[in-house]
Amino acid sequence: MTNTYELDTGGCVAVLDRSGLLSVVKNRPAEEEYGIALDDIEIRTDKGVFRASTAPCSIEDDPAGSRLCFRYDAPFGVVRVIYAAKAGNAFIRRHIVVEPRNALQLLEVRYGATLFQASPQDSVDYQTFWNAPTVVFLRFDTGGLFTGIENPFF
Repeated sequence: MTNTYELDTGGCVAVLDRSGLLSVVKNRPAEEEYGIALDDIEIRTDKGVFRASTAPCSIEDDPAGSRLCFRYDAPFGVVRVIYAAKAGNAFIRRHIVVEPRNALQLLEVRYGATLFQASPQDSVDYQTFWNAPTVVFLRFDTGGLFTGIENPFF
């Protein structure tokens, strides 16, 4: 069994551990690596709580090799965390799919409670047209990265 997985766009690389969580983000143009001390996804429902860091998971194959799909067994059904990378893009997408066994009520979704090993030099709130604090630009020594939710209301 592989201990890490990589998705590479040419400009950035996401290194994922075998539980499907970020361990390193590489910024090739800036020649920087950002180690991740903590990354987790938590979903609270009326049927139970799911945490990616503690749930059993498996990898679903992608014949094209442009995405990684981690499948988790949750108390309320199946959760998939999908990472997608396209050559030439300066970003990697991560999204969640919840497939409940029965009707359920989503109470809270904590998407990417992420802590870097080294603090960024600066963080800049990027107010989207939603006026929602969903995106932040993190500046490091030479480069940086955007992190956040692209479309928080869809």
